[in-house]
Parts: sequence; structure tokens; C-alpha cells
Amino acid sequence: MASPPDEKTHVEIPFIEKLKGLGWESIEGDIDVPYLTERDSFREVLLKNRLRKALMKINRDDEGPA
Repeated sequence: MASPPDEKTHVEIPFIEKLKGLGWESIEGDIDVPYLTERDSFREVLLKNRLRKALMKINRDDEGPA
């Protein structure tokens, strides 16, 4: 009997590779230690510090933060 489809192999990895191809950065981390993925808990979906820095970078004009 064939094994069921593996979500990581057929969905997650191809999706991550697609995002990397679009210029996104991928962070490898530990599945048991949240701080290795820049978060306090795996319940945190966003990497807040990275998001904050990116928003400040794209929302600047010639005089500083917009």
C-alpha cells in the first residue's frame, strides 16, 4: 500500500522554494526551540522585529520615516 502524501515534501518545501525565488529569505530553525526562529513562542506567526524594520525601511522618504 502506498504511503499518504507528505505535506512537507509536496506543499511546504515547494512553497518555500517559490518564495525564495521571489527574493524572500528563509530561516532554518529548530522545531522545539522558538528563539532560534526569532520568536518567543511558536504561536507567534509574524517575526515582529523583522516586520518592524522592513516597514520602517519601506516607509521612508528623503527626510526620514514617513
